[in-house]
Amino acid sequence: MEARARAGGKVEGVDPPALAAAAARRRTGGTVHAGLLEDLQRPQAAYDAITFFDALRTVPDPMRFLLAARRLLRPGGMLVLREVHRKVEMGRERWRALRHAQVQPSCRAFEYRQVFSPRRLRFALGRAGLTQAWVEPSPIFSEPDAKDSLAGSLLKRSLGAVSASAYALSRHRLVLGPNLLAFGKAPAA
Repeated sequence: MEARARAGGKVEGVDPPALAAAAARRRTGGTVHAGLLEDLQRPQAAYDAITFFDALRTVPDPMRFLLAARRLLRPGGMLVLREVHRKVEMGRERWRALRHAQVQPSCRAFEYRQVFSPRRLRFALGRAGLTQAWVEPSPIFSEPDAKDSLAGSLLKRSLGAVSASAYALSRHRLVLGPNLLAFGKAPAA
């Protein structure tokens, strides 16, 4: 949203916490509503594109969210989701169980999440009335962070290359990456 605003585009957003919505307004100069997309009172077909990154798994009713997004898209508009691949998320859970990692009691409110596979994302997008739905591997961010080393960055780049190659060689059927990009287009009028 911030990048699009800097490029001169008109942006509008939604963020559940009022504090986060206010911060986004300051950063983008755009209209940012406090609340949920599903509860947003906007005219039907109000947007050319809706993006939603790394949060569908936390939405209490993903289908309600997708239906609301579809209602808000103009004919030919695009919904773009980025979400963690189900197999990766389930692997993390198994790893935590093996290490006997316990969630701190103060974090229990954040335990709720759902997981998605490429097939289930395509199915949900179709059920919401979005056509030309597809899922592909999301690019892997390979810049080192504070706790990451150059070796970690190279490992991420390698994983990204393997994921992109498998996707291309399988004629867009095999999605191996840790994150998914899902696209759904609103039907033309």
